[in-house]
Amino acid sequence: MTRLDLQLELRDIHANGAWKSELVKATGKQMVPCLRIEQGGNVRWMHESIDIIRYLETEVARARK
Repeated sequence: MTRLDLQLELRDIHANGAWKSELVKATGKQMVPCLRIEQGGNVRWMHESIDIIRYLETEVARARK
């Protein structure tokens, strides 16, 4: 996030039960890290760290063109 100069909302599911419930309800897992992606009124969740990094790098590059 620092390298890409991104401002992301961080949610600690261990400190907030509502965030944990939202994650489990949506994905069936308590696994973190997890990126919640909102696009076109749809929400999707991404769990794998390498996938999250690739997604963020791609989206930042696309947005900065």
